[in-house]
Amino acid sequence: MSNALRYRPDVDGLRAVAVTLVLLFHLEISMFSGGFVGVDVFFVISGFLITSKIVSDLNKGQFSLIDFYLARTRRIVPALMATVVLTLLVAGFIYSPAALKELSESAFSALASVSNVYFWMTSGYFDAAAETKALLHTWSLGVEEQFYLVWPLLLVWAFKRQWVQPTILAGMVLASTVVAELMLVSDASGAYFLLPARFGELVLGGLVAVMPARTFSKRLVDAGFLGGLLFVVLPALVYTQETHFPGASALIPCLGAAALIYFGKASGAAFLLANRPFVAVGKISYSLYLVHWPVIVLTKYYLMRPLSDGETLVASFFIVVLAFISYRYVEKPFREITSAGFRFPTRRLLVTLGIILGIAIFPLGWAVTDGMVWRNPAALGDLQFLGQPKKFHAKYYGGRGCEIPRCETQPNQRKPIAYVWGDSHARALVEGLRSEVPEINFIVYAPSSCLLVSEIYISARGSKFCPDARRLAFDELKKLPAPVFIHQSWTGHIDLPVYRSADPSEVVDTFGTVKFARFVAQQATAIRKLSGQPVFIVGAVPTSGMTVSPVDCVTRPVRPDVECDEGEKSNDLINSRARFNEELRSNVAAGVSVVDPLDYLCDVLRCGNFTDDGKPVYSDTGHLSIWGSRLLVSKMRDHGVFAGRRAAADENATAGSSNTR
Repeated sequence: MSNALRYRPDVDGLRAVAVTLVLLFHLEISMFSGGFVGVDVFFVISGFLITSKIVSDLNKGQFSLIDFYLARTRRIVPALMATVVLTLLVAGFIYSPAALKELSESAFSALASVSNVYFWMTSGYFDAAAETKALLHTWSLGVEEQFYLVWPLLLVWAFKRQWVQPTILAGMVLASTVVAELMLVSDASGAYFLLPARFGELVLGGLVAVMPARTFSKRLVDAGFLGGLLFVVLPALVYTQETHFPGASALIPCLGAAALIYFGKASGAAFLLANRPFVAVGKISYSLYLVHWPVIVLTKYYLMRPLSDGETLVASFFIVVLAFISYRYVEKPFREITSAGFRFPTRRLLVTLGIILGIAIFPLGWAVTDGMVWRNPAALGDLQFLGQPKKFHAKYYGGRGCEIPRCETQPNQRKPIAYVWGDSHARALVEGLRSEVPEINFIVYAPSSCLLVSEIYISARGSKFCPDARRLAFDELKKLPAPVFIHQSWTGHIDLPVYRSADPSEVVDTFGTVKFARFVAQQATAIRKLSGQPVFIVGAVPTSGMTVSPVDCVTRPVRPDVECDEGEKSNDLINSRARFNEELRSNVAAGVSVVDPLDYLCDVLRCGNFTDDGKPVYSDTGHLSIWGSRLLVSKMRDHGVFAGRRAAADENATAGSSNTR
């Protein structure tokens, strides 16, 4: 097999597979829950093509860094810039100030080839939902562009020393995989977005490019090709967003892509990729990748709900049309310009670039003005940071001021105590407990993302404070028994692995609403037996019923028949929480009570997103705001949830307040 640079239709076909997997994943086709591996396939293809070109030119003594970077610029930048500008123009009409500000910032990072770094730096538990990040997909371009800056220099240096060898590149792949695994432990977001954890995927493509030509039997070649196809498709079907990824799990689809490239030139089965429809899709795959996510995100944001089946089909058709237009009138013309023509553009090229750059200036103004915050409704005029969602959440979050891992609602006072355990959603109750139930000192253990319902079992998700908080919470409960209120983002844990902390291989079957609710009820009973005190499970709050916050919804300049003030109880997001709360009720034993927030925040048909005086119940998409916290706790108090807590709290429990701790 020769690695000479010739057009490979099967590689274009592989591009088609990669982009189709990504598209199906983003369209939420459930069968392709791991379709995100298409990006990793793209990385392998890019590494192969770039390394093939560079090594070929080095062997001929014709390699030029300047020509290489100009070629990459012509290949990537024009279509990217057109996509960014068009996305910003559409978003300017439909996005809220907060969403527009974030999009404007991400647009500049995308054009500067650092969007992966930007999304890594801005990622976090309280970050904006992916449904508003219309340029989130450009993170992969950032990874590739950073690779293109480093890889040619490494190859030139290694070529002079005759170090461009398969064994050395294979070692680099393994080293990058180890780095990815280590990063998954210390910084999972960094492992996903940053080049060090993805470097090996691109180098693997380079490894295929420098592997010496060998002759294999036709049967072995076909088996290698079909095995590679299986390695690509199978992860797309079985992986989920909870898969330990990238790292070792990313090697499977990457090795599959490498096998398809290596064996594809000689395999009789290559027609599976090298046929006309696949090749046609492969040729527009870059434009298809660029336009697909903005179309999906902008449409969902405009409608404020998931797409119906019919709308998904229409969106898919529109994506393909836009991709073809981008390929035909933007991507292809720029790619065909020679290096000399690119260095000294014609007047037409200069005018085109000037118009695009002129339009691109607008997002700078949008970012500076917090997404044109002056467009907000007058009713929200007294609220601060409407164009800055993180600052808005920090100021109005119901759990503000509660330190992690432990805080108290009435510190330094000898009052009966009760415990509040859970995650950041439990912490959001603090404002209401502090202001509405001042006669009790609630001791709160609630690190972000922490499943705190058991001393023995833990979840696959949790902040670094979770282990200490769990240990301290149970130690304090044993010393000073008192009623325990447990509240979580329950539905966020339903499909996460739960296992014994002492033995991670002992996984508990808690997947699904029914099993997880039964598990929570059982652990609450164990806590009841341990403390001899009542245990209250505060069920899931209804949330806004939208993928954005109520404030984000109501501050949009265009609101097509979308009710921001209330969420329908039949809404999937709200209904899933109602079902979980009902399952809890049906599973709890004596001494354990379930408090259903939907009883207090909803009527028969709807759940309110704003208080009677117009304040948001949530500070983001699901955490109670200071007003929502007061509203829920006051209604719980009025319905007798806290009645008798003074009597239930042992007299000695007053020692649990911070002045005697």
